[in-house]
Amino acid sequence: MRKQGVVSHYNNQKGFGFIMVEGQDDLWFHISNVTSGASIMVTGVLVEYEEKSTEKGNTAINIDIIGGK
Repeated sequence: MRKQGVVSHYNNQKGFGFIMVEGQDDLWFHISNVTSGASIMVTGVLVEYEEKSTEKGNTAINIDIIGGK
């Protein structure tokens, strides 16, 4: 199931960030999981994603940027 959230922090040099999701902890993501719009990834953009459970916790995958700040 696809969900929506807002990028709360993105580190361009390291290629990772966090997506703020209402009612739960922020989700970690890596730029390699961004399927569209990776060149405009910045804090504050609206994204749509899938959530995956890993050994280190939940992460966002198959991320599409759907809106600007």
